[in-house]
Amino acid sequence: MPMAGQALETVRRQLQNEGAELKGSLWSLRGNAWNLSAERQQQRLEPFRTLAKTVRQHWEGILFY
Repeated sequence: MPMAGQALETVRRQLQNEGAELKGSLWSLRGNAWNLSAERQQQRLEPFRTLAKTVRQHWEGILFY
């Protein structure tokens, strides 16, 4: 969960630095993909790809916990 929060925060900061008007921290996940450029979609997803890779690497430990 901390990694998911960190990924969301990274995406939110990137969007804010680009000048996006963010009303809440979940805005980046609620945006419509059809409304975004290919470059913007790539930026939104990269932190979550890292999160997904980490979860896959530790999946059995997560299940045992």
